[in-house]
Amino acid sequence: MKNLDNAIVNRSLMRGEANVFWPFYNYLHPYIKHQGSLLNLGSGISFAFEAYCREQNSNLEICSVDRLQPEIVPSIINRFCVADIESELDLGRHIKFDMVCLFEVIEHVDKTDVLIKNAVRYCRKGGVVALSFPNLSSLYSRLELLMGFQPHILEVSNERANLGTGIFGDFNNPTNQPIHHIRGITSRAGKELVRYHGLKIRDVIGTSCGRFHSIWRNLPGIAPVNLIICEA
Repeated sequence: MKNLDNAIVNRSLMRGEANVFWPFYNYLHPYIKHQGSLLNLGSGISFAFEAYCREQNSNLEICSVDRLQPEIVPSIINRFCVADIESELDLGRHIKFDMVCLFEVIEHVDKTDVLIKNAVRYCRKGGVVALSFPNLSSLYSRLELLMGFQPHILEVSNERANLGTGIFGDFNNPTNQPIHHIRGITSRAGKELVRYHGLKIRDVIGTSCGRFHSIWRNLPGIAPVNLIICEA
């Protein structure tokens, strides 16, 4: 029974928040509308982003990659691949995509450089690489640290999410179930990481999961979530 429980928890961890329609999707509308192909790395198996993309561009060729195998691959997706995004991907020698996305993924992985290299490898020259992540330098995280709490976006345990987070963790994750946030990434570090891998930043957008969304747009340094849009 314990092994079964662990398997269920691990499946939940890998699913991440892929079933959330993030407000920042709308910032990507101009890119999605005019692209021919898109690769979503670490897509999860709920396909909320893919559904949004299909609504914006009915002709878009969508390839999604995740380590989980969905029970059913919806028709909105042209190709689904089961793969470890922390290893070198083999999607085809000559395959390139107009746009590669990594949303709320990088904070879950150890081999962040491999992840970014996979994105760069499969994005055409001049194409778009877009990634998002919880911002460790957000106003919320700064206040939590100032008060002596563990920032709720950075977990210290694989069994309990809210160790050290106090009321902030209870509010943001009332179930106390870990979602495997093992990387704390500041806005500055995220920008330096993509530049290190040869990407040119087009825009850095501050956002959140709904709360005060419009306020954060031009304040990425202290926003809860950062969306970085790059040119390959």
